[in-house]
Amino acid sequence: MPRLCLNKLLSLSVTLTFIVLCSLNYGQANYKKSATQLTLGERVQQLTELSKKRPVIRLNAEKFKQYVRASPRNYSFIIMFTALSPHRQCSICSQANEEFQIVASSFQSLAYTNRLFFGLVDYDEGPEVFAQLKQNSAPVFLHFSEKGPLKKGDQMDIQRIGFGADSIARWIAERTEVQRHSLGSSGYTRARMQHSVLGVCGSGLAACNRLLLNDLGGDLHVNRLRHHSRDFVVFDDVVGTMAELADIRSFMLAAILFKKRRAKRHKRSGAA
Repeated sequence: MPRLCLNKLLSLSVTLTFIVLCSLNYGQANYKKSATQLTLGERVQQLTELSKKRPVIRLNAEKFKQYVRASPRNYSFIIMFTALSPHRQCSICSQANEEFQIVASSFQSLAYTNRLFFGLVDYDEGPEVFAQLKQNSAPVFLHFSEKGPLKKGDQMDIQRIGFGADSIARWIAERTEVQRHSLGSSGYTRARMQHSVLGVCGSGLAACNRLLLNDLGGDLHVNRLRHHSRDFVVFDDVVGTMAELADIRSFMLAAILFKKRRAKRHKRSGAA
């Protein structure tokens, strides 16, 4: 009888040990799977949160595999491969990075979508990625489409078109369905500043217009202020339109277009 009880206890302990070991192995396997394999929704959510913090997401080998190589994907990636460390002595890498940051920020603020993300792989942070893609120079811009592997044209030809913000933006528009025309850093800032200043001036004249209309009732002064206010609005529209063009030299046409619109308004006012 004691021997039978002992055998039952031994059998029960072996069974419990086996169950515990299986549970530990199953939990460890699930942990590894959850740590390395995210669902599409989880990847998009994480990328969206990362891009809101920084328009350009820094990628090492693990993140590159997780976000760029994983499938299925319903988003594309524009990635700059670079070497920003001073000891790499890549003189143009920092310049290209500045232009790339401008483009990414432009898309992030003015044409945001979770169908396109921007990434950066530095050689010192992801040499395996460089080796995997057989890249031995920097900077390099690659487009990783949601539809599959790299194709002809998915590497930007910086020898031919350069790496300015305008060139990068046009190339992205050609490779993706997301379009955001971008001026260079100086041109883009200048356009937006002119747009804001002229908008404020136009609003100020409109306010003066209303004051004279209500308090003075002077038809001549009111008409003049209305006339100049319309001019500011017209020129503001012209500048705003030019700010959306990729070629900064198009601003030279703003004055011509302004004069034409002003002449039309004068003609209409005279006919009335």
